[in-house]
Amino acid sequence: MNDYRQRRLTLLRERMRAGGVDAVLAESAANVFYLSGFSGESASLLITAAEQYLLTDARYTLRAQAEAEGTIVIDAGKNRYGVAATAALVPPEAVWGLEEEVLTLARYAAWRQAFPRAGEKHFSAELAAGRQIKDAEELAILRRGVAATDDAFRYIIGEMGAGVTENAIARRLEYFLRDHGASGPAFPFIVVSGTRGATPHGTPTDKALAVGDLTVMDFGGVFAGYHSDFTRTVCVGRAGAQAREIYAVTLEAQLAGIAALRPGVSCREADAAAREVIKRAGYGDYFTHSLGHSLGLEIHESPSLSSADATLLAAGMVVTVEPGIYIPGFGGVRIEDVALITANGAEVLTAAPKELIIV
Repeated sequence: MNDYRQRRLTLLRERMRAGGVDAVLAESAANVFYLSGFSGESASLLITAAEQYLLTDARYTLRAQAEAEGTIVIDAGKNRYGVAATAALVPPEAVWGLEEEVLTLARYAAWRQAFPRAGEKHFSAELAAGRQIKDAEELAILRRGVAATDDAFRYIIGEMGAGVTENAIARRLEYFLRDHGASGPAFPFIVVSGTRGATPHGTPTDKALAVGDLTVMDFGGVFAGYHSDFTRTVCVGRAGAQAREIYAVTLEAQLAGIAALRPGVSCREADAAAREVIKRAGYGDYFTHSLGHSLGLEIHESPSLSSADATLLAAGMVVTVEPGIYIPGFGGVRIEDVALITANGAEVLTAAPKELIIV
């Protein structure tokens, strides 16, 4: 087992002891991979004070044995929890930490049938907290993914212009990222132009770009399991006065949000720093989402740079900073970078240019 994974398990067991939990059942693919190294599907990871068990089926046992070093792999077929009970892996009255945010009712019922006398505690937040601080191994992968998205943007602006469709742009971006090491897209790409840009999470269509269109592109890839995330807005042919104005305001807000990032600052304070710039410019009603989010093995992780999240930033967290202005009937602008919280502030990992580009 590599040193990083051993440290992750050690920290988790400290949280278990502090919470009075005897066993943790990790069900999400992200947490299973983070704590065991197994990258396949259909597995549960059972962690006790002394051991960790990967409960899977015959389709994955050989792969699991190769990937999950230091973990006992059990072919449990379709009866994972029943096998855990009959093998006496956990005492009948033990207290379990359950990943309640992903444990389905059907799986919960099967677990409760196998362990009718067990105690239970919600443990999703504790598992999420363990992934908030990225270690050196994770940061190296994240830097690689961010660099690839930078390159993808530099490539795609040479492919854009009036008459090119949103769908064509999305396809070319995905091909580029796959050709540069991504196993697939980090999420369904957003490519929206003209008035369609007023929809923050719009999906690409066969609409052709037209002169004057602001075009929002939000994309990323998955690299060794870790997600990249990137947004830029470009203009086709020429940019009118309103397009230039809202772009300038959005960029000012993004820079203010980045400047606010440092250990000890709350997520809601960072959100407010950017939001105030947009509000002061008269566009407060058109910034309709949070400032950003953490990312890693999932595209949206904890914490979130939002007005609802009081989490204090800490060195080693990686977050996106992505304010936007979306005006119905006109269009939208979003600018997004990935930033690493450092001991004294933040390091922006995204290196692509942020000035308004005309294609």
